[in-house]
Amino acid sequence: MKVFLKLLCLCVILNHITCDDSIAKSFSFNHETQSDFFDKYWSKTGTATYNQNEGVILTPNLKSQQGSVWHKMNFLYNQWVMDVVFDIRGGAIGADGMAIWYSKDREKAGNAFGSKNPFTGFGVFLDTYQNAPGYRSPNEKIQVMLGDGTTFYDSSTDGKSNGLKECLIKYRNKGLSKLRIGYMKKTFTVEIDVGLKDNWFSCIEIPDVKLTPGYFFGFSAATGGLSDKHAIKSVEVKKIDKGFAHLFTSNLHKYVPPKPVVKSIFKDIPNEINFDNNWIEDVKKDTNSIKNTIQKIGQKIITIPRATLKTQVVNRKITSLEEITSLQDADIRNLKNNMNGKFNEFIGLISKNNVLIDEKITAFTSRVNGLSESLEESKKMAFEVRGNIRGETTLLREKIQSQRYFGIGWFLLIFEIIGVVLYMFWRNKKSEENKYYK
Repeated sequence: MKVFLKLLCLCVILNHITCDDSIAKSFSFNHETQSDFFDKYWSKTGTATYNQNEGVILTPNLKSQQGSVWHKMNFLYNQWVMDVVFDIRGGAIGADGMAIWYSKDREKAGNAFGSKNPFTGFGVFLDTYQNAPGYRSPNEKIQVMLGDGTTFYDSSTDGKSNGLKECLIKYRNKGLSKLRIGYMKKTFTVEIDVGLKDNWFSCIEIPDVKLTPGYFFGFSAATGGLSDKHAIKSVEVKKIDKGFAHLFTSNLHKYVPPKPVVKSIFKDIPNEINFDNNWIEDVKKDTNSIKNTIQKIGQKIITIPRATLKTQVVNRKITSLEEITSLQDADIRNLKNNMNGKFNEFIGLISKNNVLIDEKITAFTSRVNGLSESLEESKKMAFEVRGNIRGETTLLREKIQSQRYFGIGWFLLIFEIIGVVLYMFWRNKKSEENKYYK
């Protein structure tokens, strides 16, 4: 009876292992996978195609292409590792990139490397084109984004605004490379072997990640104004149990992109206003070094037959250089003193200008006050003129009414009107002169 139970348990375990192996194989393909077997478990959208020789071609090397493949079954493993052999190749600049998805939704096109944006799950992005301003080296990189279904991947900033984990590493136009994505003990890892040289680098590690079982695996790619061929040669998925952690790569190298070397042509120029004597000594040493080099060249030229004329020319150059270097100390010191003097003059000029500016402000303030007083006087004058005009107008109206016929009265009236107009013109002119010359 005990033997029967043991055999029964063994059959159950073997059947479970066989079931797990078959499920894992359905998520895997390589050069031996027949097209009908691939089509049984994978669906294609857009420009994606499959053949045994090349595997999955997500986009051909053409502009404005989008393609994806999605597994038809839900993925239920809690711990797993996936090896993806891929090849991205094209011109000098990549476009736009490829993505590996574990998403709640599938077969939906969008602007996140040819797939839906936003999404729920995770995306591993192989970004080969820089959209954000600036320059990154290398141009291609690997990113990981955990999507919550509401947050959009921002391609305009290359994911910087999303705060994605990323790894800068060159993999484009390097031939076949292998990407290893793993999820074990709530830790998400991404490793890469560029060129299949068995030289692995640890790119990304994210702890405390909770992935919901039952989502779908997929691959997508897109091109834009530029073009690339995005191909997946093979995919291998394995379930990881607690006792099989060795399936992850050991002795990984941590990839650190080289820092750009910044060269400055001004490294030997002092930052201070005052040129110190150490800099003068350096100039003297450099000049003497040039002189010695020319002397050595001259000595070699002497040994060459029929080179007397050239030797004399070189000797004259050496003599001229010696005359120049004999005066270099005094010239450089004079230059230093002149520069310091100019700087002091500049400081004095600023101080002097401050005094002049204060004087100009005071004079301008006085002029404004004077114009204000002239304005008040002009206003009083205007009121006075207006009163005179009213009085003269009343007087003229009375005289007109008292005249029954045209005679000396009308003549006097016209004369008085002309006099009032001339008086107003004279007063206005006087007011303008007071305004501008007071």
